[in-house]
Amino acid sequence: MTDLDKEKDKKKDVEETPGAAGGLDDDDVWGDVEDPMAEIEGLTDTQIEAQIKEMESQIRRERNDFTNAKKQTEDLQKRIKENREKLKMST
Repeated sequence: MTDLDKEKDKKKDVEETPGAAGGLDDDDVWGDVEDPMAEIEGLTDTQIEAQIKEMESQIRRERNDFTNAKKQTEDLQKRIKENREKLKMST
């Protein structure tokens, strides 16, 4: 059997095996992630609403943290600029 025949056999095996050769649904692409809908299907409306409120609260906290970090960064950038100007004046 030649190398070309071996390559053809490999391609044929991959084509015949469903899910082989890696598709977008493979675990090696997305990790071992469970279906998020399966988790929701087992919850009551009240539990879903509670989770939504918790997510909204988490979004507010993250947004607040981001705003604080952005403000600190701006303040530090301003101080750096002022210090560079002072260095230019002193030399």
